[in-house]
Amino acid sequence: MEASRMPDQLRELVSELDRQAQECTRHDTGASGEAIEGLFTLQSQGADYARALRKLQSSIAECLAENRDWCAITIPDESLLWKVCAFSRPSARIADPLFMRQKTTTFLKLVDRQNNNDDIQGIWENKVIENWVTSDTPSALFLEIPFRGTGRVRRFALDFIDHLHEHHPVLSMIGGLSQADADHLLPDPTPKTVLEHLIVQALRHINPEIRLGFFAETVSSFRASTTAGDLLGLLKAVCANISKLTIVFDLSIFPPRLNEGMDAASWPTEFSRLITGLWDCSYPVFCHVLLLGSVLPTAKIASEGDVISVGISAMDFGTSRRRFPFHPPRPIPKAYEAPKPARSLDSRILKATLS
Repeated sequence: MEASRMPDQLRELVSELDRQAQECTRHDTGASGEAIEGLFTLQSQGADYARALRKLQSSIAECLAENRDWCAITIPDESLLWKVCAFSRPSARIADPLFMRQKTTTFLKLVDRQNNNDDIQGIWENKVIENWVTSDTPSALFLEIPFRGTGRVRRFALDFIDHLHEHHPVLSMIGGLSQADADHLLPDPTPKTVLEHLIVQALRHINPEIRLGFFAETVSSFRASTTAGDLLGLLKAVCANISKLTIVFDLSIFPPRLNEGMDAASWPTEFSRLITGLWDCSYPVFCHVLLLGSVLPTAKIASEGDVISVGISAMDFGTSRRRFPFHPPRPIPKAYEAPKPARSLDSRILKATLS
């Protein structure tokens, strides 16, 4: 079938596959396709990626020549989905989330003299945290961070991510990088760039049985998304293909003032809608969201639910409104079981005070 007679989405996809294959071949340096210094770029993908793109193009051509349903073609390499999307914008730079977490952990160890497991164990042992982690109903939890307590909360978030990764997908965006690492990995943390990273992370967890119809639609939507609202809609559509996930999102990653129509107070509302939308769809998706943020936007966030105010250290209760009971030391809670169907979402954001 001639390109002019192809459906629009398929024609756009074939053109994008060809562009990326040519770009890879032009800049081939023998790279393996892994992240280089924590970044995935099209130019670093190497000849193997170009061959995979050409192979997919050939499969599409054969399918069309035989008048078969192109939407049903199975993608041979699941990594093509997130890579083609990520690199569909010529200047795309996607930071490796694992590399970012490792760099953040290293930097926190350097700057925080009280960096120890006991410091975060108090958060793990709080009953409200345990109930939230083990709940069979998805919801959001907001950890309010006093300025001097950012290291403690981020260490907990990093430990929380590492723990849950053993059980189900976790999408994350955590602040706390050194200025040099931030300038290299995420120099422009706007709502759009951060959402692009979350979408790419989600695409890496899609079931291997990816059909070309979904592939073409996703790439087209990613390329066409020009606003944070567009990308939030795409994030929901992608996450709808994952049965259970957790999102850990640090609001302090953004500069104090943004000009894209989304400030810190907007995110709890948007994530609440995401949780509800995923849980209420035909095939319910269990999505927990852990939000981290400074004390400053708390008053604005109160309309979406209450917050957990985290003290600076294990011995500091700060100015929190209430202290929940603590219990003797015990292992970190096990991951929650598979979610049970429910008619509606309990959208309350849990409230507590952590010492």
